[in-house]
Amino acid sequence: MRLSELLDKCNLNTFVAIDLETTGLNPKEESIIEVSAVKFINGKKDSIFSQLTNPGKPISPFIEDLTGINNDMVKEKPIFKDILDELLDFVEDFPIIGHNVNFDINFIKEHSKDRLDLRVSNQICDTYLLSKIALFSNEEHSLESISEFYGFSIEGSHRATNDAINSGKILIRLLEDLVEFESEILSRINSIFSQRDIENSIIFKGLSSLDGNSNVKRSKKIKSVNPIFYFKNKSNKKMLSIDNVVGPKGLLYVDTNYEYRELQHKMVTHIEEGIGEGNVSIIEAGTGLGKTYAYLIPFLYESKKKGLPLIVSTYTKPLQDQLFDKDLKNIINLLGIDVKGVLIKGRDNYICPHRLQLLESNSKELIRNSECHDLSALIAWSYYTKSGDVEECSSFSRTRNSKIWNLVKSEFRFCQLKCSNSEECYHSNISNNIKDADVIIVNHALLLSNVLDEKKLLPREHLFVIDEAHDLFKAAKNSLTFVYEKKSFNEILSDISVLINKSIKKAEKENLINIIDEIDMIKKEVTLFFKSYLDSSSANNEKQNYPSTLIFNNIETEFQDCDPTLLELMHRFNTLGDKFLHFDENIDNYSDLDKNGAIELMRTFIEKTELLTEQVKSNEYISWMKIFKKTDSCSMHYLQKDIGKILYQKYFNQGNIGLLCSATLTVNNSFEYFCSEIGLDRLEYEQDIKKIMLPTPFILEEQLKFFSFKSELNINSDKYIENIAEQIFEISSHYNKRMLVLCTSYKQASQIKNILKPKFAKINRKIFVHEKGRSKNSLVRAYKNTESSVLVGTMAFWEGVDFPGDELSILMMIRIPFDNPNDPYVKFVSDQLSSIGKDSFNTYQVPNACLKMKQGFGRLIRTEYDSGFFIITDPRIYNSSYGHKIINSFPVETVPYTHFSTILNNEKIL
Repeated sequence: MRLSELLDKCNLNTFVAIDLETTGLNPKEESIIEVSAVKFINGKKDSIFSQLTNPGKPISPFIEDLTGINNDMVKEKPIFKDILDELLDFVEDFPIIGHNVNFDINFIKEHSKDRLDLRVSNQICDTYLLSKIALFSNEEHSLESISEFYGFSIEGSHRATNDAINSGKILIRLLEDLVEFESEILSRINSIFSQRDIENSIIFKGLSSLDGNSNVKRSKKIKSVNPIFYFKNKSNKKMLSIDNVVGPKGLLYVDTNYEYRELQHKMVTHIEEGIGEGNVSIIEAGTGLGKTYAYLIPFLYESKKKGLPLIVSTYTKPLQDQLFDKDLKNIINLLGIDVKGVLIKGRDNYICPHRLQLLESNSKELIRNSECHDLSALIAWSYYTKSGDVEECSSFSRTRNSKIWNLVKSEFRFCQLKCSNSEECYHSNISNNIKDADVIIVNHALLLSNVLDEKKLLPREHLFVIDEAHDLFKAAKNSLTFVYEKKSFNEILSDISVLINKSIKKAEKENLINIIDEIDMIKKEVTLFFKSYLDSSSANNEKQNYPSTLIFNNIETEFQDCDPTLLELMHRFNTLGDKFLHFDENIDNYSDLDKNGAIELMRTFIEKTELLTEQVKSNEYISWMKIFKKTDSCSMHYLQKDIGKILYQKYFNQGNIGLLCSATLTVNNSFEYFCSEIGLDRLEYEQDIKKIMLPTPFILEEQLKFFSFKSELNINSDKYIENIAEQIFEISSHYNKRMLVLCTSYKQASQIKNILKPKFAKINRKIFVHEKGRSKNSLVRAYKNTESSVLVGTMAFWEGVDFPGDELSILMMIRIPFDNPNDPYVKFVSDQLSSIGKDSFNTYQVPNACLKMKQGFGRLIRTEYDSGFFIITDPRIYNSSYGHKIINSFPVETVPYTHFSTILNNEKIL
């Protein structure tokens, strides 16, 4: 199909792409400083309207930095209202296109609201929302990232004309991608959009009407991993001894790119000994050692020998995928053994095709206009996936779209009743294959939920490897934290009410109308409960930019000023739950309620409220309220107190042989903190634990220099930030190498940027700063693509990013990353330690910060060819009693310095 025909079908032969630059985000408080509109005819740029406008207020340094528009450029320009007629004449009644276009439209409406001739008839198309459907596998959908994806220049981004042009070009490419979808998908998406006056409706109406007999190729390939594989040994290889595989002349190094590593061999031997003695092993294995192969080989041998399945658990998806897709298959092929492998995650990760179909059939009642694009992204992805794992659909956020996901995810009760034997059930199919699997790759969340909830999905007797073990505690803490908020209660109640109302027949209306009234009443009481708590809580939170937390122990005291109180609300929940339980086959329209999902949602509501009741009555939980008065919201949180005890009782005390490994497990050359945090200190009384630290095979003494700042500066002072900014500028300028600066807050990052931005501009150097709202991935891309640049990152950059080779030569940490002492869990642990006479800061905070710093340190040397400087500038390294513990946790000696000139005389390293 020619482009002109495609545009004709979608009524987009002529459209206008618009973009604004503004002084801020709130149209009621901020002003327009630039407006551009670009007319496209038959897919080609035709004409441009562009105008700078006077905002009537100063342009902030942040906006000037972002757009390049300064106060001098706009002071003689007309105000927006004076150019409105010209803009409207240019746009006419053609469809309006933009990336997150409602931002621009809302600004235009707000700043012309006293004008009566503002047209409202234009069709609206949003390339941001459209890209989430067409490019559902993409992790980012900003204008810059989509422009880069399609190969469009982003030079001059954040100027209205350039951004408008790219938006128009992106629309064309998105249409060409969408037309390659199967016609069934386009039809299903159109049914979601039909009869709704929302963005992109004209596009899906047009695409769904395409002639089925046309020559359009409707197919799309996505990267979807088949979660089950079989390997059969066709060569009849005999199993070699482990030494014959990984020894100095082992099979692993024959006709491969791998070189013998003594430390890797040592790790294999240590694991083999631990397995033979029936122990649990803990290994800190330095970067580059080859730990994955080192643990797979001995554990695969033991698995085949004993007939026990091997469970390998990781924290991050990239490692899980690499293990399953690459490392495991390579080793199995090398060893020539028969293996069935399964990759599985927690049930919450999988979509249920039946529930998705159910939601589609009820979309008019259950899906709001703002949710149509997210549901459509799921529909498009679900057609092509092999695994059903929603992480493949990167454009869909389970957190932001929790309501939708809760309605379509695989759910134990529904699966058992409706589709347990269906070939379409992804989770059931994978689960059924676990029974005879030799190797099961899981993530920490599934490993924990399986034992914490006693789901019995994974075999009780097994061998285990917990890789990325430093994140096991974090995963456990997340699994054991429960959140209750107004939205989570009222959304499910609203959906139940809608589905009951839809199923009511005239003759039965009186039988069910009371339950709908009661649901509505409880929704109001939920709203009143959270609102009254907000009204009665500390007023000094009003102006804070971040939520505050209030820990509570007694619910009667904490919620006595609420109306209703928490106890009264829970009583209402229980009463409603009892009525839901009496919905049975005796109700005339029970089958309708069952088919449309109402009964299932009632059971979900009962489970949720019963869990809350159990936690309220228990003494095993830390409880707190999180309050954010800036958004008039609050939420109730419950977290298990003794996470280590639970991990010990539920998992480590089961007698299974295994390994925990990571590059960062020790503090001051000791595993004590790590073991106590996850409960392994309790296991040591019953079972030996083999511990070993294996350094990186890299020659760090030759590859890097470690510097630490010795100063009397107050770390909380402006002078400290000014000093650090000067160090960054002088060091990066002297060496002309890429530099990563790790901060612990957005405030620090912004302070550094404000000092350095003008200096870097003068020497034509780039500094990229992670500020609130800025995309981490786009910053990383820009940094990697710019020589001699500086990246100032927050906590998101301390782990999970790789900068091999010359992508990173200088790493600086400006502050020890201590946890917030007001965090409820941190406060609980600190109080517990203090109550038994221990120094909570040195026992908990210092070791925890050490592990984070070691993770950050791991960003620097990733290969044997890397080299660089590692710099810690926090003066407390030398001015505190705990500084030596931090210094001793790193594998190289540090050089103290009092002035950055010490660092400038080390060209040999760089």
